[in-house]
Amino acid sequence: MSINKGMARGIAWMSGARFAVKALGLVSTLVLVRLLDPRDFGIIAMGSVLIAFATVVRAFNFDSALIHEAEIRREDYDTAWTLNVLLGVAIGTLLAAAAPAVALFYADPRITGVLLVLAVGFAVEGFVNTGVVQFRKEMNFRVDFQLMVLQKLVGFVATLILAVLLRNYWALALGTLINSCAGVGLSYVLHPFRPRFSLAARERLLGFSKWLLLSNLIGFLRDRTPYILLGKLDGPVGAGTFSVAYETANLATSEVVAPINRAVLPGYVKLAENPEELRAGFSVILGFITLVALPAALGIGAVSDHLVAVLLGPKWLSTARLIEVLAIAAALNVMLTNSAPLLVAVGKPKLVTALSVTHGVALLPVLVVGILKFGAPGAAWGYLLHAALVVVPTTFGFIVFGTAVRLKDIAGAVWRPVTAGVVMYCAVRAVENVLPWSSGITQIVSLGASVLSGAAIYVTGVLALWRLSGSPAGAEAIIMSYARAGIRRLPQLLAATAGGAPLRYRKSDKT
Repeated sequence: MSINKGMARGIAWMSGARFAVKALGLVSTLVLVRLLDPRDFGIIAMGSVLIAFATVVRAFNFDSALIHEAEIRREDYDTAWTLNVLLGVAIGTLLAAAAPAVALFYADPRITGVLLVLAVGFAVEGFVNTGVVQFRKEMNFRVDFQLMVLQKLVGFVATLILAVLLRNYWALALGTLINSCAGVGLSYVLHPFRPRFSLAARERLLGFSKWLLLSNLIGFLRDRTPYILLGKLDGPVGAGTFSVAYETANLATSEVVAPINRAVLPGYVKLAENPEELRAGFSVILGFITLVALPAALGIGAVSDHLVAVLLGPKWLSTARLIEVLAIAAALNVMLTNSAPLLVAVGKPKLVTALSVTHGVALLPVLVVGILKFGAPGAAWGYLLHAALVVVPTTFGFIVFGTAVRLKDIAGAVWRPVTAGVVMYCAVRAVENVLPWSSGITQIVSLGASVLSGAAIYVTGVLALWRLSGSPAGAEAIIMSYARAGIRRLPQLLAATAGGAPLRYRKSDKT
């Protein structure tokens, strides 16, 4: 199997896994926001800040180091597992000890118990079987799919049952712990590797991963500062409101981009020795991400009013404007998330760190000033201004400086979906302003009308621009080839479904 086909299959498997996981998470969220209050989500959000920081401290990205190296020995897997266990137990203990101080900082004693539960789950996660990294290294994403979906399914069922029984924040905390335990257990069921305690390869792993750790620390400060400040200034309600708004705004982008980045890193590593192939592969992946995720993010922002009313309910109406602003920021950021796997693949983790430092230094003062003056809206606008004025130009600059990718490759991959996406956003906002606004079925119909009109406008715009450009090779061409193949096989599929006959595929149709 070629590297490009392996990347394509990996993207398909990881996208399927991510969509399945998020579908479960979305259903869970839609139920939980009606069973629980913003205050419950706020308590978890405030407690999770420290857990997120601890996760970053532990996240040396040993899996990236194992994937990057051409020759991996057993001692590398054993050392990675041992370091994860030691870090998990040590940091989990410190988290438990710090729980009372964190509760005192927020003046909310309930956070103590929440942090103790989350600290146990954090320590448990350190025991995940490092053998599962081999699935990604060998581009065997089918089993990786099973691991992600099964773990989420267990956590999903457990959290819903607990929410129905407890009707408070403990359902979220205990559900997180059960999810962590499920992930560890499944990693040993799905892979036969049995790690042993060893530190023989510590220098080799830490030498590569230390730069990614620093990058993660900067990312933590960038992503968690709003929860720290809002939790302190506005309490659980402020932190919980912003938490739900941020997650909703980034729903489409995170679920499209994360599985793609997880799948392409091994492929980029294999292409790194051929700069031209790597450049072409990156351009296609960038185009695909922008083509799919950018309109999804802009669409969420455009329909935020009806989206909140229909999916979240009246308790969350104040999040609509936050979601709109954060969704536009997410649309800008979505084009840039593929940069880190590219830089890691070419052996330049220092550039990933430098990029994170640049972004963090620019964002933190904007967030602090915005939150202190305007609260949650100030944080949302801070993210948007930072994405437009800092993140986009610096990230593309680092890519051009550190790799064989050229600026015209980037522009050629993104200008059509960006143009069509902006037109779609403006059109849908205009449609939203004239649609009826009431309750019940009318809101659902209005939301559906906005979504369908936006999809039609975007698809038409992209296809028109692609045709006017001479139908160049790239993401649009790949999607169109699959669409044509599906249309050609549709009569055969319908006939087989009606008559019970097995489908027959030409050799050229098989992937």
